[in-house]
Parts: sequence; structure tokens; C-alpha cells
Amino acid sequence: IYNIYRIPLNFIVLFSLLTDLTPKTSFTFCIFMLATAACLQLRLSKRTQVIYTSVATKVADDLELGDIVEDLSPKNSED
Repeated sequence: IYNIYRIPLNFIVLFSLLTDLTPKTSFTFCIFMLATAACLQLRLSKRTQVIYTSVATKVADDLELGDIVEDLSPKNSED
């Protein structure tokens, strides 16, 4: 997975080195990239949560709820 992100990261580093950005512009650019990454991460998190919720709902519909509750309840074994 690292190799997938390595090329775009190298472009960002080269861009910042070759354009002689001021520190203020450089930090503004970094803030913009971090905000974009945070928004995309939040969107991905919500998307995967919907997928997991729909799968869990389908499994719960396929099984009887009583069986699940019985399987999860602690067993009292008297030896």
C-alpha cells in the first residue's frame, strides 16, 4: 500500500521544493491538504459504517434473534 501513496507524496515534496514557497504559503497549503484528507477520511468512515450496518442487518434478519441471545448469554455450569 505504501507504494500507491509514494508517487503523489513525491510530487507534493517536489512541488514545495521547486516553487520556493514562503513559510506562510507552505503551511496554508499543508492545512488545506490535511483538511481535505480529514474530510475524505470522515466520508470513507461513514460509507464503511453503512456497509457494515447493512450486512449486520441482513445477518440479523436471516437468523432468529433468540438464538443469538442464547449464544451470547453466560452459561452457568455447576460441576
